[in-house]
Amino acid sequence: MTGSGAHEAGMEVGSSALRDAVVEMTHAQGEGASSRAEGASVVVSRRTDFLRVSPRADGGLDLTFSYPSGAPVHPRLEPQPDGTHLVRVSASDVDADLLALEPLIEAAYAQNG
Repeated sequence: MTGSGAHEAGMEVGSSALRDAVVEMTHAQGEGASSRAEGASVVVSRRTDFLRVSPRADGGLDLTFSYPSGAPVHPRLEPQPDGTHLVRVSASDVDADLLALEPLIEAAYAQNG
Protein backbone atom coordinates (compact mmCIF):
# COMPACT_ATOMS: atom_id res chain seq x y z
CA MET A 1 0.00 0.00 0.00
CA THR A 2 1.17 3.43 -0.66
CA GLY A 3 0.56 4.80 2.80
CA SER A 4 -0.36 3.69 6.25
CA GLY A 5 -3.47 5.86 6.11
CA ALA A 6 -4.86 3.86 3.19
CA HIS A 7 -4.02 0.61 4.95
CA GLU A 8 -5.64 1.68 8.19
CA ALA A 9 -8.75 2.95 6.41
CA GLY A 10 -9.11 -0.40 4.64
CA MET A 11 -8.71 -2.30 7.89
CA GLU A 12 -11.56 -0.35 9.51
CA VAL A 13 -14.07 -1.68 6.97
CA GLY A 14 -15.17 -4.85 8.74
CA SER A 15 -12.79 -7.58 9.79
CA SER A 16 -12.82 -9.94 6.85
CA ALA A 17 -9.68 -12.06 6.64
CA LEU A 18 -10.61 -12.99 3.08
CA ARG A 19 -11.01 -9.35 2.05
CA ASP A 20 -7.69 -8.44 3.64
CA ALA A 21 -5.97 -11.36 1.89
CA VAL A 22 -7.33 -10.28 -1.51
CA VAL A 23 -6.24 -6.66 -0.95
CA GLU A 24 -2.77 -7.81 0.15
CA MET A 25 -2.52 -9.96 -3.03
CA THR A 26 -3.05 -6.84 -5.12
CA HIS A 27 -0.25 -5.03 -3.35
CA ALA A 28 2.08 -8.00 -3.85
CA GLN A 29 1.84 -7.44 -7.62
CA GLY A 30 4.27 -4.54 -7.44
CA GLU A 31 4.72 -0.90 -6.60
CA GLY A 32 2.04 1.68 -7.05
CA ALA A 33 -1.05 -0.11 -5.78
CA SER A 34 -3.07 1.75 -3.18
CA SER A 35 -6.36 1.03 -1.47
CA ARG A 36 -9.10 3.11 0.07
CA ALA A 37 -12.31 2.41 1.92
CA GLU A 38 -15.59 3.34 0.25
CA GLY A 39 -18.41 2.44 2.58
CA ALA A 40 -18.18 -1.29 3.28
CA SER A 41 -15.97 -1.85 0.23
CA VAL A 42 -12.25 -1.49 -0.40
CA VAL A 43 -11.18 -0.09 -3.77
CA VAL A 44 -7.70 -0.90 -5.08
CA SER A 45 -6.07 1.25 -7.73
CA ARG A 46 -2.89 1.97 -9.59
CA ARG A 47 -3.25 4.68 -12.20
CA THR A 48 -6.98 3.85 -12.21
CA ASP A 49 -9.26 1.74 -10.03
CA PHE A 50 -8.90 -1.93 -10.90
CA LEU A 51 -10.63 -3.86 -8.12
CA ARG A 52 -13.52 -3.30 -5.72
CA VAL A 53 -13.78 -5.80 -2.86
CA SER A 54 -17.26 -5.80 -1.32
CA PRO A 55 -18.54 -7.96 1.54
CA ARG A 56 -21.61 -10.12 1.09
CA ALA A 57 -24.18 -10.98 3.75
CA ASP A 58 -23.16 -14.66 3.64
CA GLY A 59 -19.56 -13.84 4.65
CA GLY A 60 -18.21 -14.08 1.11
CA LEU A 61 -17.01 -11.32 -1.16
CA ASP A 62 -17.92 -9.79 -4.48
CA LEU A 63 -14.84 -8.80 -6.46
CA THR A 64 -15.43 -6.31 -9.26
CA PHE A 65 -12.52 -6.10 -11.72
CA SER A 66 -11.74 -3.45 -14.34
CA TYR A 67 -10.02 -4.70 -17.51
CA PRO A 68 -9.71 -1.73 -19.88
CA SER A 69 -7.76 -3.78 -22.47
CA GLY A 70 -10.12 -6.76 -22.32
CA ALA A 71 -10.94 -9.33 -19.66
CA PRO A 72 -9.02 -12.60 -19.51
CA VAL A 73 -10.94 -15.74 -20.36
CA HIS A 74 -12.05 -17.22 -17.05
CA PRO A 75 -15.24 -19.14 -16.23
CA ARG A 76 -15.90 -17.19 -13.02
CA LEU A 77 -15.83 -13.72 -14.57
CA GLU A 78 -19.36 -12.38 -14.95
CA PRO A 79 -19.57 -9.37 -17.32
CA GLN A 80 -21.48 -6.45 -15.78
CA PRO A 81 -23.52 -3.74 -17.58
CA ASP A 82 -20.95 -1.05 -16.64
CA GLY A 83 -18.10 -2.92 -18.39
CA THR A 84 -16.60 -4.39 -15.24
CA HIS A 85 -16.43 -8.11 -14.41
CA LEU A 86 -17.68 -9.71 -11.20
CA VAL A 87 -16.37 -12.75 -9.33
CA ARG A 88 -18.35 -14.06 -6.36
CA VAL A 89 -16.15 -15.60 -3.67
CA SER A 90 -17.63 -17.99 -1.13
CA ALA A 91 -16.45 -17.70 2.47
CA SER A 92 -16.09 -21.50 2.58
CA ASP A 93 -13.65 -21.74 -0.34
CA VAL A 94 -11.00 -19.27 0.78
CA ASP A 95 -7.81 -21.16 -0.10
CA ALA A 96 -8.94 -22.46 -3.48
CA ASP A 97 -10.44 -19.10 -4.41
CA LEU A 98 -7.32 -17.13 -3.58
CA LEU A 99 -5.23 -19.34 -5.88
CA ALA A 100 -7.81 -19.09 -8.67
CA LEU A 101 -8.01 -15.30 -8.33
CA GLU A 102 -4.31 -14.58 -8.67
CA PRO A 103 -4.23 -14.49 -12.52
CA LEU A 104 -7.33 -12.25 -12.54
CA ILE A 105 -5.71 -9.85 -10.08
CA GLU A 106 -2.44 -9.87 -12.07
CA ALA A 107 -4.28 -9.01 -15.32
CA ALA A 108 -6.28 -6.17 -13.70
CA TYR A 109 -3.13 -4.78 -12.05
CA ALA A 110 -1.19 -4.86 -15.35
CA GLN A 111 -3.97 -3.23 -17.37
CA ASN A 112 -4.51 -0.35 -14.95
CA GLY A 113 -0.94 0.82 -14.46
